Amino acid sequence: CRGGQRQGRGAKPSGGRRGTGISANPRPRPRSDHSSLTRHPNPPPHQVLVIIAMEDEGMPIVEKLGLTRQEEGLPSLPAIVYAGDYKGLELTVVFNGTHDVYGCACVGTAAAAVTVYAAIQKYAPDLVLNAGTAGGFAKKGAAIGDAYVVTGFANHDRRIPIPAFTEFAAG
Repeated sequence: CRGGQRQGRGAKPSGGRRGTGISANPRPRPRSDHSSLTRHPNPPPHQVLVIIAMEDEGMPIVEKLGLTRQEEGLPSLPAIVYAGDYKGLELTVVFNGTHDVYGCACVGTAAAAVTVYAAIQKYAPDLVLNAGTAGGFAKKGAAIGDAYVVTGFANHDRRIPIPAFTEFAAG
């Protein structure tokens, strides 16, 4: 979480109502000529895509939400797809999958970018979420359920000192 602020469970995001990400004082929207229409200007999402690098990170979510594996996956990718309905949302959870040569999870920004692109093309979601452990910051005091507000970015893609991942990083 380099450069980020830790937000524990129930922490109030700055500048807005708790947990909504919406400003407490939004600017008024101008009225259109169609003010009699009841269509909401920003309908809530119906189709949600969640991208997670490793199955180990995301299987508790898949199991908790009762999602089922979709055998067709994503074309030409090792991605693993689970889908289902949860409280009226069509949820699709996609894992990057396992590298066929190195036998480790396809982690890093390149794998994520390709997987996200293919999943957006196939599922046309209203909302895309990226979830995971971000390297597991337990040694830094993080716990399951903690959320972080990112204020900076450092790219160290695929340099992981774990057997198989080292070879995967070198290509």
